[in-house]
Amino acid sequence: MKKAEELELDKFIFYIQNDMSDKICTDLSLISREGFRDYKSVTEYVPYVKMLLDNKSDEVLEKVLWTLGQIGFRAPSLVNDCIDKIMLLAGHSATKVRCNAVWALGRIGRNDTEVAEKTVARIMETAHDEMPEVRMNVIWAAENIAVNSPELFSDYFSVFLELLDDEDTQYVRREAPEIFRVLGQRKVYIADSIPKLEKMAESDEDRVVRIHSAGALKRQKNMGSK
Repeated sequence: MKKAEELELDKFIFYIQNDMSDKICTDLSLISREGFRDYKSVTEYVPYVKMLLDNKSDEVLEKVLWTLGQIGFRAPSLVNDCIDKIMLLAGHSATKVRCNAVWALGRIGRNDTEVAEKTVARIMETAHDEMPEVRMNVIWAAENIAVNSPELFSDYFSVFLELLDDEDTQYVRREAPEIFRVLGQRKVYIADSIPKLEKMAESDEDRVVRIHSAGALKRQKNMGSK
């Protein structure tokens, strides 16, 4: 595995100029990892990463969005000028690109209230995406933002309740209870979630759904009793 110090900006720029997708993706993986650990170590790469939001390769776009989400989680000010482009990519034709766009909006918005306020509506628009992987990333994004700005979801409780009944078990229904746990931790009580979570915790066929539902139920009941 290459170490961060082996990243070379001149080479990264060369790869971009020559549209060398494989090399670009390799470096993006390194920038992403190091950007999450220590964003200052990759600051000089960020302008070039953002340029790649216009790349035609779906694989490159996936990596770019993931990288911006990782860096933006640590230092949202470095990437908040490309939020509009990320929001557009939440409607991309490729499923993985949409997933990573929504996820990135949540990661960046977690620690930047202005970004969160700007993007919540766009994130929640994708809650009815045809692909379950995208709907799952909506929940992840909401969980991230709700950690610091739970009030931004006051108009979307009905959407979260619908996701508890989602037909997809592999992705959506396993994660859907978690937003109620996070909201409960942030002192947001949603009474309509109680009967649904009780039923899921007691009798859902999927073990993960039962576990997550029980955790969310406990948080919501604690809030309801106060």
